[in-house]
Amino acid sequence: MSVETDLLASVVEIIAQSLVYGVFIVLMPISTVILAKRRNRNAVTVLIMIWIMFALSTAHWAVGVAFLAAKASSLTIINGSLRATFDLMNAVAMINFAIADSVVVWRAWVVCKDTSRKPLLAAAGCLGLTIAAISATICLRIAANINDSGQGRDHRKSPVDQALVVAQVASAGASVLTNMISTSTVGLYIWNYRRTLSRKFEERRMTRPERVLMLLVESGFVYSFYAVG
Repeated sequence: MSVETDLLASVVEIIAQSLVYGVFIVLMPISTVILAKRRNRNAVTVLIMIWIMFALSTAHWAVGVAFLAAKASSLTIINGSLRATFDLMNAVAMINFAIADSVVVWRAWVVCKDTSRKPLLAAAGCLGLTIAAISATICLRIAANINDSGQGRDHRKSPVDQALVVAQVASAGASVLTNMISTSTVGLYIWNYRRTLSRKFEERRMTRPERVLMLLVESGFVYSFYAVG
């Protein structure tokens, strides 16, 4: 890859990341105020999770900006400690996927635990695989950085690099499965629920709680497609 192509790819990546991070910044104070007012265990747990995700996203974005600035100023392929830090931060930021997947499974469990226990156990198993694969990715990235210290990144792949690719693919695949199973389970629950009520009440409109559940289903599928992309 040429220096110009590498720089352009980094610019596009940091622009997309900045847009997502900007949305995160806007939503953080709103969600914090809402959850702080509830003052229960679940609200506190979710609040801690989103602040951990925000801290990781902030660190990831800052390292990405520093890496892009170094590329733009030198117009060379960056190696050394900055490259090693950037690669490691990319791996550590995957913890956000594990946290988000945990919330998805927990949400589905709360809604459907009495009717769809087996699919939810499968989703929990996929979540466990996601966490294991992300942990392996971070450990392998640390090992790769120790081996080459960010230097000499050529086209030859060491066993550690090959294992790293496998771990990254496994984490992405397990994360998508987790979201698809959990979201489909909630969607099926809503469909059965509305079908049952429709038999009793004709021309019944969707209630507010049902609209919220449908929003959760739709957002879950959007997140799954985002993870695939």
